[in-house]
Amino acid sequence: AITLPQRTITGQPLTVSYAVTNSGVRATGGGWRDLVYLSRDESLDPRTDFFLGFHDHLTGLFNRRHASTVLPPVLSSAGEDTPASVIIVDLDYFKQVNDRHGHDVGDKVLSRFATILRDSLQDGEMAFRYGGEEFLVVLPGRTRDQALARCARWRGELAAHDIAELKDVALSFSAGIAIAPTAGTTLEACTKAADVALYRAKISGRNRDIVWGEHLDQMAGEEPAAQDGPDDPYSRRRRSAKRSTAQGKA
Repeated sequence: AITLPQRTITGQPLTVSYAVTNSGVRATGGGWRDLVYLSRDESLDPRTDFFLGFHDHLTGLFNRRHASTVLPPVLSSAGEDTPASVIIVDLDYFKQVNDRHGHDVGDKVLSRFATILRDSLQDGEMAFRYGGEEFLVVLPGRTRDQALARCARWRGELAAHDIAELKDVALSFSAGIAIAPTAGTTLEACTKAADVALYRAKISGRNRDIVWGEHLDQMAGEEPAAQDGPDDPYSRRRRSAKRSTAQGKA
């Protein structure tokens, strides 16, 4: 549990204890009822304000600020026998989804993927919206192979999406994985390592997962994939349209 100093809407100081779980933040003691009771305006729910302090308003996942509060002790306690997997996920070609279908559809994609992440979480695991189309997932006690298996599960569920506006679009993501303590035992070190691996995944063609430390082996002799390469669902549409036009002229 975490004990935090709060103030009621009337300005009175108040200390409340909260338990952080993979599904959200729950009051466990202190003056939670007082915090609600002392609200002068019944249309203002302090619980909502507090919730938004820890969570992303669109997806309901924890927000990036909360990561800096709850993750350092998790990562600092990682060891060779008790690793922690840190995964940064970036939705592929998300800007094209927004540009072609509108931000409302983009929001549906973000919310759908957040649900996929949330439904997969087990005890002690946490998911965060890290910024834009990036998500951070921390899996305490999970190994490299278990992290890769989890990514495979997410990828399959995202590919089977039921978003009507995108029925002809194959959604995918790229992921960078860092394993504590190998990549470090601080949030900064682990997220930096995962970000390096994510960058490698994206320049290698997207729709793949790269583990930090192994990315150097994969770089030897490889040429970076084109940014608008064969895995781009929109370029596949364009090529298909060009072939149809060419056949029609023949």
